[in-house]
Amino acid sequence: MSNHPANRILRFILEIVGLILIGQWGWRLSDTPLRFVYAVGLPLLFAAVWLLIASEQDPIYDPDAGGRVPRARIMVPGGARLMLELTSAGFVDYTLLNTGQGFFALVYSLTVLLHTFWSLDRVFIMLELNKNRP
Repeated sequence: MSNHPANRILRFILEIVGLILIGQWGWRLSDTPLRFVYAVGLPLLFAAVWLLIASEQDPIYDPDAGGRVPRARIMVPGGARLMLELTSAGFVDYTLLNTGQGFFALVYSLTVLLHTFWSLDRVFIMLELNKNRP
């Protein structure tokens, strides 16, 4: 299910919304002109990390499975990539809670859980839990 078009669209929406929310939080960090740096720089930093780090085990990047070829410069184990994704989602939730938007933090968390549930095949592949062990 991880390569299903609806799930891929949901993943893209979660990524874009996450970057917007990080930018919103950055804007609220300061009342000085530095707020522009936070509002633009923090989302760019998260996007750069997201694009630079990938896993060879990720089926989303498998061109034979309809995925795209990774352009990442840093290849990490699948578990490390999943931790990066969960940490990013957790940080987005933190930004929502920090700005007093608890309801939206709950909605975002539940949507991430839904996406993760739809992507269990990807999670198992990335954690190498799908191999037959003797």
